[in-house]
Amino acid sequence: MVNNMEVEVVIGLLIFAFLILNLIQCLIRQRCERVRNKRLKERSEFLAKREAVERQARKQL
Repeated sequence: MVNNMEVEVVIGLLIFAFLILNLIQCLIRQRCERVRNKRLKERSEFLAKREAVERQARKQL
C-alpha cells in the first residue's frame, strides 16, 4: 500500500515541476518580446537611415 507521505511528496514534486515550467515559459516569453522589440527598433532605424540617404541622393541630382 502506498504511504500517505509518499503521495504528499509526489504531489509536492508535481506542483514544484509545474511552477518551474511556468517560470521557464514566462522567461522565454520575456526574451522573445525583448528580441522582437530590438528587431523592430533596428528595422525602424535602418529604414530611417535609408530614407535620409535617399533624400540626400535626390538633393544631389
